[in-house]
Amino acid sequence: MAPRVAESRATRESVLERDPTRGLRTLRIALAVYLLLVLRVTQWPRLADPGDLDWLTGLLARLHTIGLPTAIDLTVVEAVANVVMFVPFGILVPLAMRRPAWTAVPLGAAFSTAIELSQLAFFPERVPTPQDVLMNTLGAVVGAVALVAARRRGVARVGAMEHERRPSLLSPSRLRPLELDLRRVFWLGIALWAVALVVTTALAVATVVSWRAVAISATGLVLGFLALVWERRHQARSHQLLGHP
Repeated sequence: MAPRVAESRATRESVLERDPTRGLRTLRIALAVYLLLVLRVTQWPRLADPGDLDWLTGLLARLHTIGLPTAIDLTVVEAVANVVMFVPFGILVPLAMRRPAWTAVPLGAAFSTAIELSQLAFFPERVPTPQDVLMNTLGAVVGAVALVAARRRGVARVGAMEHERRPSLLSPSRLRPLELDLRRVFWLGIALWAVALVVTTALAVATVVSWRAVAISATGLVLGFLALVWERRHQARSHQLLGHP
């Protein structure tokens, strides 16, 4: 039995050594796709065709009539969108590059500055502003903070498991790999895309917006669920390899 137990343990440890590489490759692919999407949005001659944002103007006007502060206009919505767009940057960059979370902040600021400078140089119809850089950097900060919170939660979980597992001569204590639980982050994104899907569908039925907005919201929702499925499979595989219940 001893050789078989040793072989099983060696096999499990070898799989554990390979698994982080597989997860890292997935994260880098996700980062590449995300960066391409950001470049598609920012490195295009026009953000939207004339009239494409009329639905948003009309929606804000209706919301103003039912109590939404008039200070919340297209400028505010654009600023919030710039923050949200860079939240994934603050999460994916440190994970994919195996760097501390805070490194996403200067990298996000540099990436946003490069985007604004390229718009200034090559796309005269776009309007680059320092506010965009500030909002993008703030989004990277929000993502980095979320990542730090997830990492601390993982550290607390590992500490709890180590406390429950009393070390002994036959079963010495071993530090388990850090686990990250990004399900809450993905669920938040899914919820936001679901709200966007409901709103855009209602507006599309009322012929206020085109069905392209519905397609974009549905795509974001599907991507969110795919990310959630990936996270759950990753967590289940990690628990199985580490012998967690």
